[in-house]
Amino acid sequence: MRRAPSARFARLWNWKEIERVFMPDTLPVTKEIGFWLLRKLREIRQFEERIIPIYPTDVMVTPVHLHIGQEAVPVGVCAHLQPADMLFFGHRTHGPALAKGLDMKKLMAELYGRTTGSARGYGGSMHLVDVANGMAGSSAIVGGSIALGVGSALAAKLRKEDRITVSYFGDGAMDSGVFWESINFAALKQVPVLFVCEDNALSNVMPRSAHMAVEVEKVVKEFMLVFCADGTDVLAVYGAAGEAIAYIRKEGKPAFLKCLTKRWMKHQGVEADDLSYNPVDRERDDPIKKLEAAMLEHKLITRDEIRQLAAEIEAQIDAAVKFAAASPFPDERDLAKEV
Repeated sequence: MRRAPSARFARLWNWKEIERVFMPDTLPVTKEIGFWLLRKLREIRQFEERIIPIYPTDVMVTPVHLHIGQEAVPVGVCAHLQPADMLFFGHRTHGPALAKGLDMKKLMAELYGRTTGSARGYGGSMHLVDVANGMAGSSAIVGGSIALGVGSALAAKLRKEDRITVSYFGDGAMDSGVFWESINFAALKQVPVLFVCEDNALSNVMPRSAHMAVEVEKVVKEFMLVFCADGTDVLAVYGAAGEAIAYIRKEGKPAFLKCLTKRWMKHQGVEADDLSYNPVDRERDDPIKKLEAAMLEHKLITRDEIRQLAAEIEAQIDAAVKFAAASPFPDERDLAKEV
């Protein structure tokens, strides 16, 4: 399954200096796992696509940061996580939350600001909570949740709990001091945390070259084992995350996973990205089309099954919209709660 990356990724990474680079040239999953990966990719994509026409109507009382194009990273990582494993993430929340197990109805209701939402309408898109599935809360502060993941991993080590933690963030968060403090502390205390960088090469609208002086993974590898994957290919992420998480579970040590991906939408809102330095090829860069093509080639799925899956998810989203719209807003009695 492991080989040298394509020429495109070799240019982006000086990969010989990195501990692990994954580019699958065989299908590393069973039919069951392939279906799970595809379902989650499509749940995220179709959920986000449904938001696009709804958002301008102002029934959603929160800004949104869509995950379209970047779905492979949270899905490939969360495929290896258990409910007890903790996930701390930032403001682009829908992908990681759905991949980890947040109920779609609760997510939609939270976007509508209703009491049936995951944070009972208090948080909105950037502050999702699902304790039962290992999400204690996301943070809208860039890099704000990275250290929380390290603290969770330290607690697991001290309590001898059989779980790991994922600190999930974008490349812009690596500018923050808390990222480097967290990397250092995790390595110093040898805690079971996976740092996942979903690298779309943009900090809002700023290209990586304008805000980052070095390839961060070259520095991070001095602290811990580093893995890299094509973040537009869920099989690549699944492979890299699988080995990284297996290593953490066995050794109890931290690791770092960097996934290069493409942001199709603007940083915030529901418009397609139009930055000249962020070209998107919706054929080559589409995680869903890549997985469907691989599964069709290996006869793990049929086109009819793909259409049926898409229809099932649309019905699921229809139900989530109806649930959210019918749910109550917080009332005056709720003003003093959660303060």
